[in-house]
Amino acid sequence: MSRFSERMKAIDRQVDEEFVEFEPITLLIGSEVRITAGIFEEVAEPVKLPSGGEIEHSGPVLSLSTQDIQGLKKQHQVLFGGESWWVKHIGINEIGRARIYLAKGKPNEAAPSLKNWS
Repeated sequence: MSRFSERMKAIDRQVDEEFVEFEPITLLIGSEVRITAGIFEEVAEPVKLPSGGEIEHSGPVLSLSTQDIQGLKKQHQVLFGGESWWVKHIGINEIGRARIYLAKGKPNEAAPSLKNWS
């Protein structure tokens, strides 16, 4: 392992100690139920651009150890905070960590109908 990788792992351990969620994160990977710990980030508002428009990927993200997500794929279910989420995208391996982009609800569940337009 390179010196850089060793230092990054040490920093990741420090980040985990400070920011990891107290509540466990449950990954439903096929028929397996995997309990893990990680960092959950939820954007409170859409990210708007000064020239108009919004950034599309402004939803919640999990930062997890790549060891913990072996076998995780798009559409797999994630349970956290009393809510159900599903995996939209799995980010690249960043020296032992990956960012998991989530959408609210259960996989393959129809989105609720819109009643009011802005």
